[in-house]
Amino acid sequence: TVWINTFDMLDVITPFGGFGASGSGRDKSLHAIDAYSALKTTWVDLN
Repeated sequence: TVWINTFDMLDVITPFGGFGASGSGRDKSLHAIDAYSALKTTWVDLN
């Protein structure tokens, strides 16, 4: 994290997490949602 002319200024929706091989991803981001989601397909015959 880099701050310019401020210190420890974060928003509650700012993504955070590990870097490299730390074992942690980015929480509070779209990438985190992908880790907990699975694509599903549903077919519905409307006829």
